Amino acid sequence: MWFATANDASRIPEPLLNRMNVYEIDPPDARARRASRARLYREIREAHDWGKRFPEAPADGVVEKLARLTPREMRRAVQAPRQRQGVRARRAAARGRGHPARRPQIQIGF
Repeated sequence: MWFATANDASRIPEPLLNRMNVYEIDPPDARARRASRARLYREIREAHDWGKRFPEAPADGVVEKLARLTPREMRRAVQAPRQRQGVRARRAAARGRGHPARRPQIQIGF
């Protein structure tokens, strides 16, 4: 048994599409999106040590904003600031040890 997903079935070539059973699933309503994003927030928070520094549940206004994003966009929105902070902390630590921040490598040769 094979499963395939697509956001737009019209872009699937007809010879392939006619060999499939197509099931259309309605997008979640606003309430379901809020619940989904709150769940995803908790999963991200619990998966990382830095998550302990954040509230167990986001404020309602935050959930409303997150509910407008796709799950992929939400994950990026939640994780990207923390990742940037980690990079800055590593650079600061390297400078504090007397090492200059890492410079881009120059390619020499062929």
